[in-house]
Amino acid sequence: METDIITAGVVEELRARLARVELELARLTERLAQGGPSTHAHANVPALLDSMEDGDAAARGEALEALIDMAGAGVAALGELVRHGDARQRRLAAMALGDLGSPAAAATPALIAVLRDPAAEVRRMAAQSLGRIGSDAREALPALTEMAHRDPDAGCRLRAALAVARGTSSTSAVITALVDGTHEPENEVRLELARTLGNLPEGREQAMPVLVRLLVDPEWRVRRAAAWALASIHPTADAVPPLIASLRDPEWGVRKSAAWALGHVTDAGSDVVRALADRLHDSESEVRYWAVQALGSLGMAAVDALPALLAAIGDADHQVRARAAATLGRLGGGSPFVTSALRHSLRDPVDGVREAAVQSLGVLGANDAETLVALTTGLSDSSSSVRLAVAQALGTLGAVTRTVLPELEAASTNDESEWVRLELAGVIDRLRTYPPMPEQAGAA
Repeated sequence: METDIITAGVVEELRARLARVELELARLTERLAQGGPSTHAHANVPALLDSMEDGDAAARGEALEALIDMAGAGVAALGELVRHGDARQRRLAAMALGDLGSPAAAATPALIAVLRDPAAEVRRMAAQSLGRIGSDAREALPALTEMAHRDPDAGCRLRAALAVARGTSSTSAVITALVDGTHEPENEVRLELARTLGNLPEGREQAMPVLVRLLVDPEWRVRRAAAWALASIHPTADAVPPLIASLRDPEWGVRKSAAWALGHVTDAGSDVVRALADRLHDSESEVRYWAVQALGSLGMAAVDALPALLAAIGDADHQVRARAAATLGRLGGGSPFVTSALRHSLRDPVDGVREAAVQSLGVLGANDAETLVALTTGLSDSSSSVRLAVAQALGTLGAVTRTVLPELEAASTNDESEWVRLELAGVIDRLRTYPPMPEQAGAA
């Protein structure tokens, strides 16, 4: 236990240092874009590159600061170094240009030339850096596309494809290179691969099996990104069993993403519904929330999950309760158990849960006497957003609402919220156009 605490402390310290460096890099990049002072004009660029590779986070930040302070001279020097006789220097110079981002766009021609470097590690870094420079390196797209299709090194093809996918519509060559990338040893590259496959405008059929393979990647962030990407392109039947298996991943972020992806399955079967319903008992509230959200996305195909959703309306987490109440409004039509549970939620201590319950009662058109009394009581709720939802719900129930017309008229005059008063005034105007209820006509 003591070792765990020490390890956690070290990790937190490293995270804090990295955050400071990232903030400093953002500030310094802005200075470069604005042409900041050249306080390091005589800096030894190769030595700075050594610091960027071999130093700790602080040394790397200082080296990059020196390059940025050199402004255009720094970019020009790096552009020269990508043609250095030593492959390591060429790779480091290409890496530094990528770190500079869009301010390094002037070096785009030099990086394009490096895409034909004899050393694969240099070509990889040049392609990656052109992708990081972004739209300002648009002139590199033809060369990158060619590289994605023809480079003999799989890592080069992948990085070129990722760079192209950032700046243009996908092509078959780009997708083919992306498909080859699941065995790329660098976690960050596989992570970007998963994210990119989820955003491609075409190639869904080719992307699907790649993303399924990434669901069992050793890096949990890659697995999470693969599940989110599958949600973006709507999983086919072949992706369902691996996604269901991912609901049991040891990392809750992966389980959450897998749940959301299953909510996008077309023609989901009972296996999907059961698996998502089981996640309503997950130890992490975010997983439970996204499982409820996914069941709602499936619509009436998830009606067999009603018992689990009725239990979720009493979840310890208020966001889960609110989402469950909203989902019951989509799936619970005609069920007295659902309307009873929603009426009970009108007494929830959290405004958002009460509001969701009111809205669902309105969607369901629940106009029985008990529900009408409960909604009318909501006109005195402490939250104006809940009272507004009550007014809107009562406006959907039709002529039966005439039985509480005196309460509506009083609230339309006395409520402190102008929005609630206006909504109630509209409801009252509509009610007066309805014919009298049978008992009212008899009394007349």
